[in-house]
Amino acid sequence: MIWSKYNYEYKSRKHGRLLFNYLTGVFLDLNDDEVYEMVHEIKRSPDNYDFSSDPDLKTYLLDNGIIAEKDEDNEDILYYRALRSRTQTLYKTITIVPTIDCNLTCPYCFEGVDKKKKYMSKKVVDAVKDYIDKTCVKTDTRHISLLWFGGEPLLAFDTIKEITHYVKDTGIPFYTDITTNGTLLTEDKLAVFEDLNVKQIQITFDGPKESHDAKRAYRNGKGTFDQLMSKSEMLEKYVIEHPDFIVHLRINVDLINKDNCADLYLTFREQFPHLHVYFAPIKQYSTCSSAVDCFSGDEDVLDYMIDLYYKYGIDVIDFDSVMRGMRPCMAECEGSVIIGPDGETYVCLNDVGNLKESSGNIVTGEINPELVSRYRNARLTAYNPSCQKCKILWLCGGGCPHAQYRNKTYNEHNDTCTPVKRLSMLHKYLDVRYEIKTKINNHE
Repeated sequence: MIWSKYNYEYKSRKHGRLLFNYLTGVFLDLNDDEVYEMVHEIKRSPDNYDFSSDPDLKTYLLDNGIIAEKDEDNEDILYYRALRSRTQTLYKTITIVPTIDCNLTCPYCFEGVDKKKKYMSKKVVDAVKDYIDKTCVKTDTRHISLLWFGGEPLLAFDTIKEITHYVKDTGIPFYTDITTNGTLLTEDKLAVFEDLNVKQIQITFDGPKESHDAKRAYRNGKGTFDQLMSKSEMLEKYVIEHPDFIVHLRINVDLINKDNCADLYLTFREQFPHLHVYFAPIKQYSTCSSAVDCFSGDEDVLDYMIDLYYKYGIDVIDFDSVMRGMRPCMAECEGSVIIGPDGETYVCLNDVGNLKESSGNIVTGEINPELVSRYRNARLTAYNPSCQKCKILWLCGGGCPHAQYRNKTYNEHNDTCTPVKRLSMLHKYLDVRYEIKTKINNHE
């Protein structure tokens, strides 16, 4: 046996002596002197340590990667799980963009302010049905996640109903998820949602009222904050009556509204306790709009999220926007496809509307295997030598696949490394992660 190379021992200013394992995410509290000496005796020679008096300790250390026969065995298991998730096709995710039209004029929209009023034609709708028949009905698909995106998808509600009913008639288990700006939600649509097996929706607030209304407004300049608060009240009542229905309230955070978003979050938690509220810090990126004062990068985002925890007690243990780990992104998954209003397909939502980045077309039968391969391979360490020996890889997973793809394809310089490669940031991150994990364990 060996002492894992992924063990990181450090002295926290707040919590004293801690050991963290990069591979498994487990902490050991080493503040007790006897525990400290025991752990260091094991560290010196795991094979020679006498576990006979406490065999459960050996099992615990092995299960959590603190000691191992070989670190490579645990690495291989994690790689295998990640690759299996990426390549499986039993569970399909079909994201459909029935229109890129929208009733709002958000200045930062990746589809531009003057969006084309493009909707799926009957020909494309029929092609979507054929695609579902070929890739799901005539295969061994066990479940379909049907995701609706836009533009504003509820502008094409008839298309949503038609395709969803087709999926329903296949008999394959499925659920529906809709990302909407929320303005077109009505009691009548909610009444139809149950028939369409809609299980989740997401609506977005761009911070408090002043900030939100400056960005999410109608063409006449009228803001939508008050309207969405009313819609959220409607959704709160609906969720109480339909407890398996999930509503995500996303709060976009930028440098202008960041100091006020925590209060908005806490207000939402109080007024809408049955809805899920989360932050989405907007980072500077190659496609970032000048209309938004973005965070400069992941380090600023991580600092902000840590401040949220210490100032307001807001639980941000996952830091999903920074610390993805080996969880695959939809852009990497063989069972995932995005279909646009003309039947064009994409691998990543960031590319919707940009035909140059289309992976094919279900109407014409075109396929761009080179583009798909570049995306699917983007985070594999074989293609990123700098990741191969980085212990932090198991926390960050190799960065955003879209950023990696842009770097490789267009020689861009998007930063794909996590900020916790710097010790000062690592310690700040681990302190918060330890605190939250400890609280969770104390409540179990």
